[in-house]
Amino acid sequence: MTQPLTIVVCVLLSVVACVSCLNQEGLYLYQLKLSLDDPDSTLSSWNPRDATPCNWYGVTCAGDASNTSVTELDLSDTNIGGPFPTNILCRLPNLLSINFFNNSINQTLPLDIYLCRSLRHLDLSQNLLTGPLPATLPLLPNLRYLDLTGNNFSGPIPDSFGTFQNLQVLSLVSNLLEGRYNFDE
Repeated sequence: MTQPLTIVVCVLLSVVACVSCLNQEGLYLYQLKLSLDDPDSTLSSWNPRDATPCNWYGVTCAGDASNTSVTELDLSDTNIGGPFPTNILCRLPNLLSINFFNNSINQTLPLDIYLCRSLRHLDLSQNLLTGPLPATLPLLPNLRYLDLTGNNFSGPIPDSFGTFQNLQVLSLVSNLLEGRYNFDE
């Protein structure tokens, strides 16, 4: 009776030990992996036994050896799919760039996208996003590049889009948007 119990305890301890190896940002990204459809197994290098996610496919980190932080996530053209996971990605405090170009990111772009406060570059072009453009996007104070080309966003461009603080590039072509918007006002 004690032998099966000992085996169960050893297995549980090894699982806990492996999960606790990965830093907090890695745990968030691993949660991202579990939330996305990945039919081509592009994210197979995302291993919870690693100490950090800095060597994972598509992940770029910055900082010194003792304190690295995820700054870029480039999963462009990887055939991943699912809703845009702001509840996960916006927990990465130093994330400057997200590139999900040419995938199957779907549903609506959540209003809480503004919680990704450090973002400078957001490329969600050529996906399957629908619904209205989030009026909260201009609340991203550092955003310089926004490409939402080739989705199925519909409705008018929100009035708030005239209030971006640092935006230099905006592309909304090939959507189902209505009306005109004068960005010179």
